[in-house]
Amino acid sequence: MTDKERPYTQAEIIKLASKTAIEVYDKKCKEQARYIRKRYIDNTKKLLRGYRELQTHIAEAVSNTTESMPSQLQAVLAEVFDAKGFIKVVAIAQSKERTEVMLSHVDAMLSAYQRQCEYNNEPYFNVVWRYYINKEKMAEIADVVGVEERTAWRYADKGIEDLSILLWGAAALATVQG
Repeated sequence: MTDKERPYTQAEIIKLASKTAIEVYDKKCKEQARYIRKRYIDNTKKLLRGYRELQTHIAEAVSNTTESMPSQLQAVLAEVFDAKGFIKVVAIAQSKERTEVMLSHVDAMLSAYQRQCEYNNEPYFNVVWRYYINKEKMAEIADVVGVEERTAWRYADKGIEDLSILLWGAAALATVQG
């Protein structure tokens, strides 16, 4: 009987099964890390694409009845509205506050990233700002930066990765490098 014909021993089966299980587990972990990384990247892009609208929300959202109507009408409506009506006003105020906190963090990280790119003489911030916030066409940005359009896209991708780490912290760092 040759080695290929003999049945596996119990120890060989356990070793092979363990090795296979570890490989499957590692593959699933890598897939999950890629999925999480994609979510951080997508969330960063959404924040930047909606940056101007978020600023408008903060500036324009009516968060209390004093802002929304004259004081005499406010007194009448206060008597008419039940708790549900006031919950809606409270929810708008809370949304405005959360948006202010979030946008304050985004502004701080954008400012930090801008300083970092200027210090290192890197175009990433400029490309990201122009594309996501100013909504310029990538071909125009490439001309301004002095690179091919594909290179400008790579700069944007790099900038989004960098900003994801700044915005989301160590969790994004682990998945970007993992």
